Amino acid sequence: MLFGQPYMWEANVQVYSDLLISKNGYLGTMRGASDPQDVKLYYSHHDFLVPHWVPEFPELHGRYSLGGFKLCLETIFKLQYGLDIEYELTGKPSKVAFDYASKNSNFFIFM
Repeated sequence: MLFGQPYMWEANVQVYSDLLISKNGYLGTMRGASDPQDVKLYYSHHDFLVPHWVPEFPELHGRYSLGGFKLCLETIFKLQYGLDIEYELTGKPSKVAFDYASKNSNFFIFM
């Protein structure tokens, strides 16, 4: 599961690509093009940019976030293997997060 954007994208894209193309999650193996993706990928959010403001550099209004990494990983994986990555978005904004918040909102209000 990815909770935030990695610091060294190139290394992380390589490792995630190797895992996502692997057979049964074993690094160094490769599943067939028609085989299902064995490793499940979950994103905690897919924000492309996050607000960022530093007084010394007012022209910098945003920073790439996990959504930028997601797009980079998907693009490189598609170019290299010709396959789409299967993933589940579990954080904001997703139905899973909304349903959980809706179900538990009374608990949090009355704590």
